[in-house]
Amino acid sequence: MRHEEIEELVPLLALDALTPQEELSVRTHVEDCQQCSTLLREHLETAAGLALMAAPSAPSAGLKARLMAQVAAEAQVAPAPEAPRAGSAGGRAGWLRVVPSPRWRRTIAGLAAACVVLGVVNLVTARRLADQDRQIAEQRQVLDLVSGVPAMTMTPAAPGMVPAGATGQVFVKGEKAAIVLHGLDDAPKGVYEVWVIRDGKPHPLTTAGRPRWLKQKGQAVAVVQGGVQGADGMAVSLEPAEPPRSASAPRGPILLKT
Repeated sequence: MRHEEIEELVPLLALDALTPQEELSVRTHVEDCQQCSTLLREHLETAAGLALMAAPSAPSAGLKARLMAQVAAEAQVAPAPEAPRAGSAGGRAGWLRVVPSPRWRRTIAGLAAACVVLGVVNLVTARRLADQDRQIAEQRQVLDLVSGVPAMTMTPAAPGMVPAGATGQVFVKGEKAAIVLHGLDDAPKGVYEVWVIRDGKPHPLTTAGRPRWLKQKGQAVAVVQGGVQGADGMAVSLEPAEPPRSASAPRGPILLKT
C-alpha cells in the first residue's frame, strides 16, 4: 500500500480495528516512517483517554430515560428576584436561571464520552462489514478466473532454489489475469515479484508480499488488470523490496519461470 493508504489506517490500528493483513502492513510501515510513527503514538494516547472517560460496557436501552429523569430531579432553580415596589422602575419579572449541578455536569461528560465510543464502534463495524464484502468479491473474482485451464505454468528455474513442487500458474480471462503461486516460503526475506517477458526483456507486473501469504498458508494469489496479453513468458524473482515499475531486470534470484 502507498504511504497515503497506510496513513488512513493508522487511527484504526490504535483502536485494534484492522484485519491481520492490514495490521502487519501498517506496523511494518510505521517502523520505518517517523511521520506515521508519531501519528500512531498520538492516536494511541487519544484512544487511552477515551477508555478512561467512558465505561467499557455499552449503555443500556433505558439510559436516555434515566438521564432525563435525573435532569428533572436535580436541576436547581435560582430564586426569583423580589417584586418591584410600587412606583419603582422595572416592573418586569426576573428570568428563571437553571444552574446544572456538578453531578449533572459529570453525567453530561460521561454521556458525551459514551457517544464518542459508540460512534467509533459503529465506524469499526461498518469497516469490518465492508472488508468482508470486499474479500467475498475478491474470492468470487479469483474463482471465476481460475476455473479454466492455465495459460502458462512456471516451474523452478534451478534445482534446489525452491521447495520441491513449487509452481506458478497464470490464468487469463479477458483483460484480467490471476497469478497463483504454490509451495514458496510463506515468510520470505523480501517480496516475490512477478515479471512478464516481452521480446526477451522482463517487465515488473505485480508483487506478492507477505500479507498475501497470510490469507492462505502455502499459496498466494495476485489478480492483475491487463499486462499479460501477448507475453512471451513469465517469471518470479525474490526481491529485497518491491521494484519500481520502470525496473528493467530483477535484482534478486529468479525462482520460477515458464
